[in-house]
Amino acid sequence: MPKSRPRHVSFGTGDRHDIVVGRPVAPARTAAPDLSRTARVRLGMIDWHRANGACVSRTARHFGFSRPTVYRWLERFDGHRLESLEDRSDRPLRRRRPTWTPAQLHAVRDVRERYPRWGKDKLAVLLRRDGIAISVSMVGPAADLDATLGRPEAGRMGGPAAG
Repeated sequence: MPKSRPRHVSFGTGDRHDIVVGRPVAPARTAAPDLSRTARVRLGMIDWHRANGACVSRTARHFGFSRPTVYRWLERFDGHRLESLEDRSDRPLRRRRPTWTPAQLHAVRDVRERYPRWGKDKLAVLLRRDGIAISVSMVGPAADLDATLGRPEAGRMGGPAAG
């Protein structure tokens, strides 16, 4: 980068003032209009932090955040991507895949068709009696997988709904 040389500017008072011309000074940052309210608050916190001595304790006290929260947002902040201040999803990156075998799904479907009003606890007992080892926590989701099996119609316990 070439060296800056002083430029003389007169303000009409007869005095000469030297202004250094070089890299342009960045204008004060205004929050992007498409940022959420919380992201704008975080951006304001980071700007205040840098403008007031970069003291994390003082910034946390000023905004009412804990120090670990301020550290987290300072670490996450990317000056080129303001979206880095937006809330992130709490959803896990990788979910465990179901481990049902086709035989287990078929057995759960059959028992569910025979006893549509029974819950997963009773269905698990019936399946164990038939020799199918499946936990209660697997019976519920396996029973819900088959979209053709709807809940029984509302009405009396043994018959169709009155109507």
